[in-house]
Amino acid sequence: MKGTPSEEKLKSMKLDEAIKAYLNAMNEKHLAGDKSKETVIDADIKAETADFLKLRQEQSRGLSKKMKAKKTAGAGGASNYTIKNNSGVSLKIITDSGLTSTLSSGGSTTYICSTDVYYCVGGSSKGFLIANGDDTCGSTVTIE
Repeated sequence: MKGTPSEEKLKSMKLDEAIKAYLNAMNEKHLAGDKSKETVIDADIKAETADFLKLRQEQSRGLSKKMKAKKTAGAGGASNYTIKNNSGVSLKIITDSGLTSTLSSGGSTTYICSTDVYYCVGGSSKGFLIANGDDTCGSTVTIE
């Protein structure tokens, strides 16, 4: 007994070969997708590595500045800097360690070179940087 034309067509097909061809095609697509993901991941890793190296270089330069300031201080060079207030009003200032103080008009104060000083905003928040200790070592910063 003969079946319908669709049944006869299915019987005449080599299903094993069709399934294998389909699976091979899907495997190639899957591998291509994996390669694409690998490329993206590799690019991300390279970017993260570059960012990390840049950060480490900046940290190294900062440490180098601090060590140079200490060495200069030990060799009889400058180890402090001064902030002078000529603004006509008292200012609240805060150090990088969080120590707050008031600098009266006409007054001055001295800090060691490794201390950064900021305007004090509110009770204890750092505002605008007044002096980077490493960069101003041995000098006077005047606030007008």
